[in-house]
Amino acid sequence: VLALLYSGQNNTDTTENYIDKQVQRMMRKHHLPALAITIVEDQNILYEKASGYADLEKGKKASPGSIFKLWSVSKVFTAIEIFRELEEGMIDLDDPLSEYLPDFKIQSEFGDQDQISIRSTLAHQSGLPRNECVKVPVSAGQTGTLDRFEIGTWDCIKASPTGVRYKYSNLGYDLLGRVIEENRQEGYAQYMRSELLSSLGMQNSTFDSRDISDKESLVLGYDYHRRKY
Repeated sequence: VLALLYSGQNNTDTTENYIDKQVQRMMRKHHLPALAITIVEDQNILYEKASGYADLEKGKKASPGSIFKLWSVSKVFTAIEIFRELEEGMIDLDDPLSEYLPDFKIQSEFGDQDQISIRSTLAHQSGLPRNECVKVPVSAGQTGTLDRFEIGTWDCIKASPTGVRYKYSNLGYDLLGRVIEENRQEGYAQYMRSELLSSLGMQNSTFDSRDISDKESLVLGYDYHRRKY
């Protein structure tokens, strides 16, 4: 697409038509109700457009200002903050998680709990299970924090030895978020919004949906089953 944007053989209209066709093709193939694309070079937006519907029931179309859920793309921001703390000398990638999370413990058939390091967790090579094992209720004193994931590992069992293989783990990044809370002495969502997202100009982005004032801009999520959304 970038090659088309810069090619002297293709004008802007032709390139945008090409992108539009590919977007529609992708949406049909993957049954996507809505899709937004922005192509950026340095600080310049070369292309920006949204297609489809943010709310199918209301027939509300998506726009470039619509707020989409990032889901696991949010792991990138967690990793950025971990490396900022590395630069500040607050963290060592090869330290065990338990050095930063004293309440963290997990059952293991491999006898290697202390080998679960920040580095192996970042790389999804910690051996941690994909998701949390026990749903720990969020009490009033825990609201907005990730300590319930830390405590919830007590009844978890490691999926594999640390460093042996790649295994995607949401739980691992929940625990990295908890490390950030401990190091910064502030709730993860609040800290990340004020100290990272805002500095990147992401004023409408947050890790806590309660921070979103314009609920009408939210894009609803849909599953596609038996030819229905």
